[in-house]
Amino acid sequence: MEYLKKIIIIKKNLNDYFIRRQDIIDGIFLAIATGKHALLLGPPGVAKSHVLHCVCDHIEGIKYWEYLFTPSTEEKEIMGHWSVKEAAQDRMLRNIEYRLPEAHIAFGDEFFKAKGETLQSLLLAMSDKIYYNPGRLKIPLISFFAASNEKPGQGDSLEALYDRFLLRYELKRLRLKEERLRLYNIDDYCANDLKVSLNDILTLQNDVKKIHLENKIKELFADLIENLELNNIVISERRQIWCLGLLKAQALLNERTEVIEEDIGALYPALWTYTIEQRPVQIELRKILNKKNAVNAF
Repeated sequence: MEYLKKIIIIKKNLNDYFIRRQDIIDGIFLAIATGKHALLLGPPGVAKSHVLHCVCDHIEGIKYWEYLFTPSTEEKEIMGHWSVKEAAQDRMLRNIEYRLPEAHIAFGDEFFKAKGETLQSLLLAMSDKIYYNPGRLKIPLISFFAASNEKPGQGDSLEALYDRFLLRYELKRLRLKEERLRLYNIDDYCANDLKVSLNDILTLQNDVKKIHLENKIKELFADLIENLELNNIVISERRQIWCLGLLKAQALLNERTEVIEEDIGALYPALWTYTIEQRPVQIELRKILNKKNAVNAF
């Protein structure tokens, strides 16, 4: 798998460049490998968008769409304005050029700044990767990434949309002096000529489905879900199925043909919904793996 060797080198280059962002880099590739979406949470200036931009610099042949969401953002800015030319012929069609329906990778910055009704209009695009124009059409979307300084509260009307982000990461500011000194000496990131293609990404997604997942891993995962429910952390059946795909992607991206117990640690960003749940999830993951250092993202 030549493409996999390239991805491993790309991830190393990114990790050598970015400081304390390995989990985000891993998460972006997990999202792409499974065709799911990821939410990057954190204060301004912690490289939420920069990490994604640098990853995408390594992928050839994709259409990338990015938009800054504001309280005044409307659905037509995302999905495409209605075509005046088509309207003159009594047809309601959107002009999707340079809009989300054309994109393979999409990025919404300041995502939760937009109005609820605008964000709700993305549900079909994110869950089923379709839109109507006016008939039902497929979107080539691989992954939607969103960055935000905030997230919906419990009981918020945006919970359904929030649930579409399988992976959630909270980026922290650099704290150590040596990290800051290293930051001050960083030049602009250079992707060089190291590239993977859109076809490589589609092959990656197909190969993920071929990874072997033994019953004993499924049993461990079922035990984990049961333990989380005892902590009042409920993972929907939909997300449980998605998590099995994450396990397979984690194995493949580590050059293995089957899932091992340690891969369950990679599920951490997919198991918590609210900040208060993060610590219980960490504890239950460590219990289920019976290894204090099993979850390296903590």
